Amino acid sequence: MRGTWAWVAMGVAVGAAARPARADEWTLDEAIRVAVQRSHEVRMGDLEREKAGDQRMSALGQMGPKLGVSGKVLRWDQGTDVNLGFEIPDPVKQQLGIDLPSSMHVMDQTTGDLSFTVTQPLTPLLSLYALYRVQGDAEQAAMAARQTRAQGVAYQVAEAFFGLLKLRKARETAEQARAQVEAHLKTARAFYDQGYVQKDDVLRAEVALARVREGIEQVTSGIEVTTAAVNLMLGRPMDEGLTPVDPCEDPPPPLDGSLEEALERAYARRPDVREVSHRVEMARAGRLAAIGAMLPTLAAAFNWTRQWGSEFQRKTSYFLGGTLQWNFWEWGAQYHQVRAADRDIARALEAQAAIRDLVALDVKRAYTQARLALTTLETARKAVTQAEESHRIATKKYEQRVATSMEVLDAESALTGARNSYHESLYSYYLALENLKRATGEREVGR
Repeated sequence: MRGTWAWVAMGVAVGAAARPARADEWTLDEAIRVAVQRSHEVRMGDLEREKAGDQRMSALGQMGPKLGVSGKVLRWDQGTDVNLGFEIPDPVKQQLGIDLPSSMHVMDQTTGDLSFTVTQPLTPLLSLYALYRVQGDAEQAAMAARQTRAQGVAYQVAEAFFGLLKLRKARETAEQARAQVEAHLKTARAFYDQGYVQKDDVLRAEVALARVREGIEQVTSGIEVTTAAVNLMLGRPMDEGLTPVDPCEDPPPPLDGSLEEALERAYARRPDVREVSHRVEMARAGRLAAIGAMLPTLAAAFNWTRQWGSEFQRKTSYFLGGTLQWNFWEWGAQYHQVRAADRDIARALEAQAAIRDLVALDVKRAYTQARLALTTLETARKAVTQAEESHRIATKKYEQRVATSMEVLDAESALTGARNSYHESLYSYYLALENLKRATGEREVGR
């Protein structure tokens, strides 16, 4: 139990969790939903997905035209005038019909300009589109990784939930055993008072009753610890009351389909399979970006400028054109970047094959464990029937003084063990079904 719940002690969730209809009763689905919402690991997965989404939008924005504005205002020590070095007499000016001053104003003391620019990358669009694909698949991969974490949390909750149900059933069985041992002790004392049995019959029954009571205390302690663990998963105070709603019926549902069908569902639904598929697509888009980097950089440009304070420049001007830049020889640098991208694709495909192998093994293990748990449950059910009959016979024989107290107590111990084994097998089968849901990716944990 320590190994199962040790991770819970790493931190205590803050605030109150969303509650079911009754504050102290929780179904398994409700517990999983709340635990997933409050899981720090799942929250980190959400942040990673949101980050990847922002990076995807950033990559999309780089594909469009870029608008820019620039300007400046300058204050000089003084304006600028140019002296022509001569002066034309007024009669000559009148005769020629011109008015030429002896000096000209060139620049004001305050000058400035304002420029508006539009640039549109053309050939870089290939690399930019590849980057957009990379970030898009990164977002999908992050979403799948978040689902994997959520399904892991869901199974941990299911493990704790069924563990708590097992302990509560064990306490019920122990209470039944105590009632039966107390009844046997009462009979043994009556027989002893009448001289039918020896003192050791009474003492043996008293010791058995003390052991049953000790077992009840141990189980109760286990219930308290496991309840605290479940409460922590749900973001509740450790000592708050919690009653798990038992979803386990007997006979339980059979296994759904064959092993081959379970494998097909796992390949189609498991989030880690989807994650590695998106990482393959990321590697392929990265290769496309590396190819795009080998192309010449061609961009269209437009500029509009307005200036003031200077007499030798046009007040308003604009141009439309393009720019070209190409590093046509880099000693194979870009070529080897493409080859490196090919290696990334090959590595991603190997990872995809490896995860499929791991998924196949995980599903087979989960399926065979569920099948074994179902067989064990059928055996345990028969063992309870046999132990109940043996206990009934031993009790009747003792009442007729043809059996010993040891035989009755042994039958009682066997019955208690059979009942505990039955409940252990029942809950283990349902937990195995949850594990199979996890292995096939069928456990719903929200998005």
